[in-house]
Amino acid sequence: MGREFLDLFEEWAESYDQSVEGYDEEYREVFANYDDILNTVADKAGNVVLEFGVGTGNLTKKLIEQSKTVYGVEPSAPMRKKAREKLGAHVSIVDGDFLQFPLPPEPIDTVVSTYAFHHLTDAEKGEAIAKYGKLLKKGDKIVFADTAFRDKQAFQQAIQEARARGFHNLAEDLEREYYTTLDVLTKLFTEHGFSVTFTQKNAFVWVMEAVKQEK
Repeated sequence: MGREFLDLFEEWAESYDQSVEGYDEEYREVFANYDDILNTVADKAGNVVLEFGVGTGNLTKKLIEQSKTVYGVEPSAPMRKKAREKLGAHVSIVDGDFLQFPLPPEPIDTVVSTYAFHHLTDAEKGEAIAKYGKLLKKGDKIVFADTAFRDKQAFQQAIQEARARGFHNLAEDLEREYYTTLDVLTKLFTEHGFSVTFTQKNAFVWVMEAVKQEK
């Protein structure tokens, strides 16, 4: 359920914002156009939003600035602390993950996440999408931004290029976590009643906008 990577993120909490700002050379391309990625997800979201993997609260801040109601879910206590320092204690951020989380106190119209869905296996991704489909009505959305690849060949090429450039942490990250391909994601969304479109934002990250087609 992604919690197997929790220790890594608790260690990353203090330096995460420096990474997204491009100070970490290995991950600079992963976080290229970061502000635009967050803005795109926020712009596509509806008015009452369930956010998974709040992290330090960067996307949450964008959503709140657009006067949207946000119910945040974050499994890392240090990340929740950083987010509350940034956003204020009044913002709703609870302990949970993509599959186990407290239900929001009101109906939602959008589920969002950035840089986190790859913590789930493909089977868990499908389970998560099915759960969200039960919370959403026709026309509601799932809007995620995450590293994904056109196909398996592109995935392997990314790992090889990272190693060739001496980016061994990045290569190990790509091999360790559950990065997937656009065809797999398309299948998972359509199986659970969503149509989905993908927009590439940098060499690694795609914004996926899935709209529920069924009641």
